[in-house]
Amino acid sequence: RVYAIELLFKEKPVVDRELLYSKIEQYMGKTDRPQNEKSGSLAVWEPYEQHEKGEMLHFFHLNYMVKYAEGELPAQTTLTGINVGPISDYEAALQQSWHWNEAGQTLQECSHALLLVDMMASGLEPKKRLELHTNVLRAIVETVPCAAIYFRESNKLVEPSVFLAAIDEGEMLYGALNIRFYNV
Repeated sequence: RVYAIELLFKEKPVVDRELLYSKIEQYMGKTDRPQNEKSGSLAVWEPYEQHEKGEMLHFFHLNYMVKYAEGELPAQTTLTGINVGPISDYEAALQQSWHWNEAGQTLQECSHALLLVDMMASGLEPKKRLELHTNVLRAIVETVPCAAIYFRESNKLVEPSVFLAAIDEGEMLYGALNIRFYNV
């Protein structure tokens, strides 16, 4: 199963690839492009033609190998442009956004989105998978500032600056884990 996170923007995001690669290297170790030797910890695939909805980058995390019966493959993450869904897609998350009063207003102002997904990563130990995804997300948020982060699996909306502060404090589950409050 893939793990997906939406980054929502008020304006069309522009990805500074060199800065993004540098940030990933800062949080995850040395990076190399595919044309170089496989001595690094990350390989990046960029399609020659851009994805119809915008940017598309595919990362092979060579320090996060997953064992299969046929052999090992690196865990992968993809960053691609997507259409922003209607506000109703985020209704349940908005109802539980006690920590961020402006979440609904912020979402209404967003017209662009990027989707971060992991692939071939479900076989990683859960802590390593969380580390991988959190560090890639952190690098993206620092490179391409967004207005909101939506964790699809936990159905949680997060303010980007609060996410970064939580990660700096070692709260790796911030956003990935969501405890719901209900009155019965």
